[in-house]
Amino acid sequence: LVGALVGGVLGLVAAIIAGTLGLVGGIIGIVFGVLGGILGLVFVLVPLVLIVAGAILLIRATR
Repeated sequence: LVGALVGGVLGLVAAIIAGTLGLVGGIIGIVFGVLGGILGLVFVLVPLVLIVAGAILLIRATR
């Protein structure tokens, strides 16, 4: 009986710890995903903006 109680408590504690770790991992994953997405956008947008700005400057210079 005592062994069953101890086992149940340990199982509960382990489940809580695992759940908490999973939650934290999920939050960290979301944060890094968002950061990665923003970085990706920056790396795509910056060259595009530079290219467009360069093209506009070229067009203005040639006129």
